Amino acid sequence: MYAAFYSPHRPLHAKPQDIAKYKGKYMAGWDEIRKRRRQRQIELGLFDGSWELSPRDNSVQGVGECPEGMKSLWDMRMATYAAMIDCMTRA
Repeated sequence: MYAAFYSPHRPLHAKPQDIAKYKGKYMAGWDEIRKRRRQRQIELGLFDGSWELSPRDNSVQGVGECPEGMKSLWDMRMATYAAMIDCMTRA
């Protein structure tokens, strides 16, 4: 069996119930989510915490710099992508 986990691509389509599971989880923005994930990995003992996160590419806009309407658009895109991955891993 071949499972290409990079298969989710544009156009993004997912089941509404799967999207609903992730909607709103990305409103904090990429930087904050990365910090939380790093902290969780340290708490789980996966890393010792001595390493620092690499900085965000300066050409990429942070969530605090996005117009309010764009935050919800990016949240929906990320929720849909996460829903696609979730569905694929259940298959």
